[in-house]
Amino acid sequence: MSPRLLASVRNREEAAVALSAGADIIDLKDPEGGALQALSPALCAEVVHHVAGRVPVSATIGADPECFQGLTQQMQQAGVDLIKVGLRLQQPTAVAALAALLQAVDHHRVGVVPVWLIEDGIPDAACLQSLRGAWGTMLDTADKAAGALPERVPAARLRAFLDSARDCGLVTGLAGSLGAKDIPPLLRMGPDYLGFRGALCATGRSSHIRAEQVRRLVACCTRQHIGATMGEKEARRRQVTDVTVA
Repeated sequence: MSPRLLASVRNREEAAVALSAGADIIDLKDPEGGALQALSPALCAEVVHHVAGRVPVSATIGADPECFQGLTQQMQQAGVDLIKVGLRLQQPTAVAALAALLQAVDHHRVGVVPVWLIEDGIPDAACLQSLRGAWGTMLDTADKAAGALPERVPAARLRAFLDSARDCGLVTGLAGSLGAKDIPPLLRMGPDYLGFRGALCATGRSSHIRAEQVRRLVACCTRQHIGATMGEKEARRRQVTDVTVA
């Protein structure tokens, strides 16, 4: 199965474009407010109604621990499938607030996805193991002008995060100013989905999403996955052949 493409949108119109162009997850946030700025629950409910269960809908609730409980309840009522909670390792109250949220949330109605902003560090295996009840987890960048995630975090560190998250049974995601050039190396690490905003837009993350941009990245994810799978099969075939000949 090829990794899913998460398209971050800010309204129903953009959601319709992303959905029609093949996005696998519709992600709701306000791009002008940063990486994790929440949209209004009313707007989220409108998008959920339009998507009508065709793909999962996620919504961010920001990175303010004092708002986690209230916004989560509102987003649950809006009908979203996944709630993205922004976390910073240097903010102990946020991790504690997340733990309380995971105990209180109705996991039958919504999945919780802790999103770690790399500027404040990347969680280790022990930290990820503490996320009992989380649906998944992902990395993102707060500063979108500082470069794409793979340029700022060594590949070995990204792999370690993904491996630890998978060991904990978490669905894994990577985001942060990603573009088409970032897809091949990231897919080799095996994330479950990749998140995009700026690369889907006409002229930067604050402009409108374009269907052709979404289709291009969806096709790139699929192509790279097929190529990697065929490469693995060919490697196994050669290994069998070499053993047989020997």
